Amino acid sequence: MNRSGKDISIFSYSDWLFSFRSVFFLTAVLIALSVWIFDPFVDAVLLGDGSFYKQLTQPESKEIYMRTVFSVLIIVIGLVGSVLLNRSRQAEKILHKSEKKYREIFENVRDVFYQTDYHGIVTEISPSVERHSGYTREALIGAQLANFYFYPDDYLKLCDKLEEDSEVNDFEIRMKDKDGGLIYVSVNAQIIFDAVGNPVATEGTLRDITERKRAEEEKIKLEAQLHHSQKLETLGTLAGGIAHDFNNILTPILGYADMVISDLPPTSPLRDDVGHILSGANRAKELVEQILLFSKQVEKERKPFSLHLILKEVLKLLRPTIPATVEIRQRIDTSCDKVLADASQMHQVIVNLCTNASQAMEEKGGVLTIELKQAKVDTSNAKLHINLNEQEYVRLTVSDTGAGIDDAILERIFEPFFTTKPVDKGTGMGLAVVHGIVRSHHGDILVNSVLGKGSTFHVYLPTINTEVESVTNEPEVILGNRESVLVVDDDEAVGKVMQRLLQHLNYKADVRYSGIEALKIFRQRPEEYDLVISDLTMPDMTGLELSEQLRNVCSELPVIIMTGYGDSLTDAALETYGINHVIGKPVVTHVLASAIRLVLDK
Repeated sequence: MNRSGKDISIFSYSDWLFSFRSVFFLTAVLIALSVWIFDPFVDAVLLGDGSFYKQLTQPESKEIYMRTVFSVLIIVIGLVGSVLLNRSRQAEKILHKSEKKYREIFENVRDVFYQTDYHGIVTEISPSVERHSGYTREALIGAQLANFYFYPDDYLKLCDKLEEDSEVNDFEIRMKDKDGGLIYVSVNAQIIFDAVGNPVATEGTLRDITERKRAEEEKIKLEAQLHHSQKLETLGTLAGGIAHDFNNILTPILGYADMVISDLPPTSPLRDDVGHILSGANRAKELVEQILLFSKQVEKERKPFSLHLILKEVLKLLRPTIPATVEIRQRIDTSCDKVLADASQMHQVIVNLCTNASQAMEEKGGVLTIELKQAKVDTSNAKLHINLNEQEYVRLTVSDTGAGIDDAILERIFEPFFTTKPVDKGTGMGLAVVHGIVRSHHGDILVNSVLGKGSTFHVYLPTINTEVESVTNEPEVILGNRESVLVVDDDEAVGKVMQRLLQHLNYKADVRYSGIEALKIFRQRPEEYDLVISDLTMPDMTGLELSEQLRNVCSELPVIIMTGYGDSLTDAALETYGINHVIGKPVVTHVLASAIRLVLDK
């Protein structure tokens, strides 16, 4: 027995009694006995002459002695043979256990063990290969290993590395699974040589690193998205600064051109020339607004327009980006009433919906249908949809013949960051943004979807009464009554043109080029000024801070803020700092005139 109490003796009697070695030993004993007693026993039994007894009682008998020695020798040989057989049997059991253990490891190991001959034919491979690739062990043995590489170059590079170093460690390759999919594999292998040093085979292990590689790819994509987001944020900051400076440049151009064209007689040939100046400056102004809209998503003023005009423009831009397997069908009613909306946001809504629909049909193709028509929501429909009222709507419908959306997912599609798409296909913000835009325009978006048949999105936008629209080619310019205005702007060109514009509008104007200087002058003569017009962003003191300080001196002083950033100051901020009105740069004459009268006439 060993220390644990396990029996490790040579003989285990129950096992020994029924074993081959016990038969061997007992046979030897019987042979010995037969040699010793068989002849005397036959004589005694068959002849009955008492010779058996006589031979037993004669120890001098040489024959008996020889028989005895021979019998003992046979018994010893039997005993030794039995012991040797026992040990042989134990060695056989140990070998069997070792082989069984190796086989279990071979069959259950997670990595794939393989052997090939020197020509790349698989001679052995562990069953674990089926778990990773779908191929059975039997299907791979005898096959050329190179046939299962996703990219043949990987096999050539691996062979070159083995030829050079006789082994490879953590060498990454790309292989195919049974369905033709991509598997990333890490190889550890070596060349086997025969006794004279000739290469005869290759053996090694294959480790499936697909999940790790995909995680690394996702990490790279997320980092790219973060980098892109940071880049857009930086671009937004840069665009804001550019817009501010560019609007300061445009303000004198527009201001002086406005004053010149208003002073020219209707028949002057210069009116057309100045008109071209104004037209170019206004185009530059619109460009700045587009930069701000892209970089900071500044909301432009909502205006009445026909939705079909934007719809056709978007479809023209989208057609090259939509797969050729997707057919686009249009049913657009151009007679629909106008909607009051932000054109850029409507552009975003249409792009997002059409992009989602086309992505749903990328694999198998299908039909993308865009429909625009006017629809009246009646009492019953209004009761079913709390965000719709009993009135006329323009209904935009975008439908696809894709896979459809499961009911469980359908409930969450408008949640921010919820998406079923891969990382490189979407962030989960597209439909959330669409939903937010539509609701902010007092409309609603409804969805119908059937698995296997496709999805349909209905966008409802309220129509407006176009009769109330006031379209004037030349807005009325309201003149002042010689009120005194203090202008504050750190840009000298802006300050000078503002002074000229105010004088042109029949106001007295005093200009200061810093907030500190303006505050100092106002504290000395607060009763002299009826209004202050200040730039929002200045180096020493912002327009908001200046307004707050001025209102501490005179609480009733009206203040107008000019901004070239496109910032949307909240009502709370306006109230906190005592701001009465905000106008954008570049300053347009009729807008300035209207804003001043709006503030002073309250």
